[in-house]
Amino acid sequence: MSDEVFHAFTEQQWLLIGVGFVWLLSALAVLASHQKKRSSALVACESCRHIGEPGLEKPGSIITEIVLVLLFLPFGAIYGLLREGLEKKCCSDCGSQSVVPINSKRGRELQAEIVSG
Repeated sequence: MSDEVFHAFTEQQWLLIGVGFVWLLSALAVLASHQKKRSSALVACESCRHIGEPGLEKPGSIITEIVLVLLFLPFGAIYGLLREGLEKKCCSDCGSQSVVPINSKRGRELQAEIVSG
């Protein structure tokens, strides 16, 4: 009986099913990569002395990612995941990447300087 089900589809239909499955998995990967990861840990910026939540800086271009997703979804998903994996914390005020967690030794020193200064 299962052999009948397999032969009920033509080769083109199986190809469309496979392409649809790959497209669906790629779309899910892109959606998963764009969910915001909010960090509750505060950071101190060594450049501008701002204390607050960190910003996130991603390498690459969102336009390139959109074009890749629209034209070549699997490549767009890979590009999006790479951008997500390479993102770095930065200062939400000045954009500098020289931020340290406020609960680290250097973060406590910066906080003391900022409060006293």
